[in-house]
Amino acid sequence: MFTDFFIQRPVFSIALSALLSTVGLIAFHQLTIRQYPEMTANALSISTSYTGATAETVESFITTKIENAISGVDNIDYINSSSTPEKSQVVIHLALNADMNSALEDINSNLASVIKKLPEGVDNPVIKKIDPDATPAMIVTFSSTQRHAAAITDYLNRIIVPQLVTVSGIGSVDVLGNRTYAMRLWLNPLKMAALGVSASDIEDAFDDDNIQAQPGAIRRSEQVVAINAQTSLHTPDEFRQLVIKHQNNQLVRLSDIADIELGAESYTKSVRIDGQQAVGIGINIKSSANPLMVSMEAKRTLDTLRQQMPNDFQMIYARDNSTYIELSIHEVMRTMVEAAIFVFFVIFIFLGSLRAVLIPIVTIPLSLITTFAFMFAMHFSINMLTMLAFVFAIGMVVDDAIVVLENIHRHIETGLSPIKASLRGGA
Repeated sequence: MFTDFFIQRPVFSIALSALLSTVGLIAFHQLTIRQYPEMTANALSISTSYTGATAETVESFITTKIENAISGVDNIDYINSSSTPEKSQVVIHLALNADMNSALEDINSNLASVIKKLPEGVDNPVIKKIDPDATPAMIVTFSSTQRHAAAITDYLNRIIVPQLVTVSGIGSVDVLGNRTYAMRLWLNPLKMAALGVSASDIEDAFDDDNIQAQPGAIRRSEQVVAINAQTSLHTPDEFRQLVIKHQNNQLVRLSDIADIELGAESYTKSVRIDGQQAVGIGINIKSSANPLMVSMEAKRTLDTLRQQMPNDFQMIYARDNSTYIELSIHEVMRTMVEAAIFVFFVIFIFLGSLRAVLIPIVTIPLSLITTFAFMFAMHFSINMLTMLAFVFAIGMVVDDAIVVLENIHRHIETGLSPIKASLRGGA
């Protein structure tokens, strides 16, 4: 039998076991630790914005047209879409083993004819590869007792996000509940009607008087002087003084028909932590990266940035998947130790031999450590599923070891030598 070769050559068996254990330990340090097995994203997202449009308008004039245009692309498994106020999103799930680049080319080609038919004011569709089941591995919230959400958002976009995206293994950093600074104009329809001002008059005024100009420079014999033209508006007071219309030798300014304030682009997104208004960041980790190592490096970066934050800022880790992964692995390791202890007592109580106890105690870790080498060769990772398989495997290894050991012990008691008893008991 296969086992007879190793029983008759104990030195070779010990050397081979030591070699496999060494290779397994080396492979263990090279394996990626993650929550679930790595899965390649096989989906594309088409996002389109239409400012001011209702969900019904977005559905009729954008989502439906995009769906009809891409429905004929090859290797599409199914399409789902959502239409919300001002935004359309179409998610294309490709068939298994479909060529992503080929599908992307076909979709771009089909969308080219649709873009011309979209209503005026619609932003060009944005296509990107997505993981439909992906969720941020870490969510960190920032709140302040003295600053509003727009100020926190501005700080995150200028200081925190640029530092985090440089961390190796981080795919993207999204600002959650963001309140990006914007100049808000609250038009008064009654005043506009009384002064004969229409919405198009306001739009024309902005096009004419709020522009970005590059006037160039003045060249002299030994000097070049750059010209900085102040042609754009920045403060609420500058917007209030903007002339909208000339009427009866009088100037109609924006302050005559509207209330102007520095606010946020949108107030429809909000994040709260412990009942307090906050702004969060969602950290997405690349599918090929080690979540534990990336999370550790991200925490180290955030802890460094925390020391530079204003005193009124409060940072809270609202979600951290690495903690769950560490606890899961810890539970599996504890299960292994408990199994070894139970095996020790069961064998010692029924066989009364410490030498017999050492056999399964060595067999369990040797089998598991050797498995790491094969996992590394097959590009597996240490995750919830492989850890669950380890738990089941421990039961199988223990059962087999106890059954074989008891059978060998029985043959020794009948008078056979340990070698012969091993050859017969392992059969």
